[in-house]
Amino acid sequence: MRRPLLAASLLAAACGGSPPTTPDSTPTGAITVHARGAKLVALRDGEGPWRELSIGADGDAHGDAAASDYDIAVVCDEPYFFDVTLVRSNMSDPREHTAACTAATPNVPVSQARGIEVTVGGYRLFEDGAVEIPTGTYDVVAVDKGSTPPRAVIQRGVTIGAATTLGFDFATGLELRPVTVTVAHGAGENSSVATRLKTGGGADVVLESDTFQAWVFPASALAADDRQYIRAQVATTAPDAGRGARQALGASETAVTVTMPPSILRAAATWSNGPVLTWEAPGTWGQVFARASDRDGFRNWNIVLRPGWCATHGPVSATSLPDLSRLANWQARWNQPTADGIEWEVDLINDGLDGGASWSYSKGAYPTTALAPRAANTGAPRAAIRAPLDR
Repeated sequence: MRRPLLAASLLAAACGGSPPTTPDSTPTGAITVHARGAKLVALRDGEGPWRELSIGADGDAHGDAAASDYDIAVVCDEPYFFDVTLVRSNMSDPREHTAACTAATPNVPVSQARGIEVTVGGYRLFEDGAVEIPTGTYDVVAVDKGSTPPRAVIQRGVTIGAATTLGFDFATGLELRPVTVTVAHGAGENSSVATRLKTGGGADVVLESDTFQAWVFPASALAADDRQYIRAQVATTAPDAGRGARQALGASETAVTVTMPPSILRAAATWSNGPVLTWEAPGTWGQVFARASDRDGFRNWNIVLRPGWCATHGPVSATSLPDLSRLANWQARWNQPTADGIEWEVDLINDGLDGGASWSYSKGAYPTTALAPRAANTGAPRAAIRAPLDR
């Protein structure tokens, strides 16, 4: 399974089709990257040269930028985990970034006593499985989908400081309520729906549905800073493509219709000292996330375009990785992928708090020709098709 390199604070939505705006903050300042475990951190001030930043004993790297725009590059190179990520930012974006190469605190094993779905912060335990998570304080949500209706327990502010086995009393828990979901999609597309709950304390719960009836948490169980919505995805496999939308859920709604965004019109990859991804899509979006990967998905080269950067550059329809090989401590194994056997994808995401839409394409084996619009598909979508709205 791929681990995301950068935390949500760094991946929080970028380039779209909105008109340029003027940044609110003064275009100069200090940049901090929490880079524990990173092998290299580099900063580019505007269009100037790249320079390496020293990583302190506390795992932080610090730099300064005088221009309105700046870029950050981070390398994670560990056993079973390799990511090189470029983040293009503007001074109007947050200037404190987090790179999750290794955990900042010790990991401890967390398990559960019975076969249910449990979410501890952003970590999910399925059936009788266990997971290692950093010590800390989490919101915990458990759902027993074996009962009708499903029952759930929400525990807030749970401290995990050592190996823990979680237990839940569903007899005193809450009942989920059904909501009928209608999704309009095109011929040859496979659709799916899910409920997503984000608690104010950081639990990120996704309840997939095998039908178009979603189970949702009652309003009486939600805190003021919790957010719950219905997510719908449609996908094809020829080519691999997906689009999705999410819709905020009212306190008493029993049926919702999710309107899907239009399909991406064009997506293509060319080769010029590395992958150059181009696309054309209608509508507006809030984030661009692109990735080139080797065949097994172990080695990944990522690009993130953030909102402030996009606001000053207008709509963006192409992106590529820079050449960092001239940095003193750069290693050849970190070079951009060769043209043979590489898969790539690009997601355009409108990631508002209570709604959004996304488009994604992936295609293997460079060089590749432009991808056609949606193609007919009579089979089920591949498990590898991602849900971009889950970022």
